[in-house]
Amino acid sequence: MKNKKKKKVEEERKKKERNKKKKKKKKKKKEEERKKRKIIRRNRHSSYDCRSVKAIARSKTLRHKLNYTAVAKE
Repeated sequence: MKNKKKKKVEEERKKKERNKKKKKKKKKKKEEERKKRKIIRRNRHSSYDCRSVKAIARSKTLRHKLNYTAVAKE
């Protein structure tokens, strides 16, 4: 009888741990999705459509460099 109870308690504990891990994984996935949506939302209002933040930053710095060299040439 004691062993049965012990086994049951052990199974419950393992089940709780598994569920905890699943929740953690789900939370992480949701967080990633939220970040992606945030980036897309930010891009929607800019003149660049559906490009990564790095690509936008790259083009901005490139444009700045081009403007700077054009001014320097004059």
